Amino acid sequence: MTNTKLAASGNLSAWWGTSGAFANAAKPTPTELNACLDITQAIAYDNFSFGAQASNKNSDPSWADTGNVQTLGFANYGGSINFFYPAAFDVATDNTFLTWDSLDQRLTIGFLVFRFDGTKVAGTAVNSSTGVSIAVANDFVRVYKVQTDAWSDVNTGEVNFKYTVTFQPQGLMYIDAVVATTAPVPIIGLVGGGTTMTVAGGKKATLAYRTGRQLSSIGTPAFFNYTSSDTTKATVDNNGVITPVAAGSVSITATDKVTGAASTPLALTLS
Repeated sequence: MTNTKLAASGNLSAWWGTSGAFANAAKPTPTELNACLDITQAIAYDNFSFGAQASNKNSDPSWADTGNVQTLGFANYGGSINFFYPAAFDVATDNTFLTWDSLDQRLTIGFLVFRFDGTKVAGTAVNSSTGVSIAVANDFVRVYKVQTDAWSDVNTGEVNFKYTVTFQPQGLMYIDAVVATTAPVPIIGLVGGGTTMTVAGGKKATLAYRTGRQLSSIGTPAFFNYTSSDTTKATVDNNGVITPVAAGSVSITATDKVTGAASTPLALTLS
């Protein structure tokens, strides 16, 4: 599978969930996400400034430390988002009204979830009111626990068509959470294909990716752990690079760091 740049094509999605929306925010399920409020159509394109930055560093040495020690503090994320006012303030089926009704109070704790998916989901897996594909297994989402803070109107001419909500971090941020009803099974193969290697031929890299979403042409060390069934025949490092040791048979397995799901072992013959 070759890497392909995906066009947004309207497939940016956002949800607002209550503080108890997820059993595990690092592993949201489609059922949990689709029970959240779809706020996609209420978000204004301009002045969107929500995201993550480098973590704070604390100078906090212990008594045993002889010099200055810096440790990572809380992760910096948050920002502000402009939303459109609803045309009517009492339409319980209008997501724009429901968004305003959920966010117009300060100090409300909940989850902001964002997803970019460059492929439309066919059939019924599309939100009927927004036309945006709903959450399905193997999507990648960004999940942030936040608290609503400052709230203000955005002046446009003589009428306020939009309002701004500022969100403060609450200590939970998952940049690449995987949406799955069950753990997505990774797929693993050799770069260049095939299932054979020669001992004299040198190292080869693996091609590992989650079901339905290829992340990289080689390695993807940020997402997988790799193991060899027999290190006397071949070893594999943290980047998924295989080093042949001796002739024989060996299996290489990729395990998803987020979900813990293991791939079907890649059976290799070494000569």
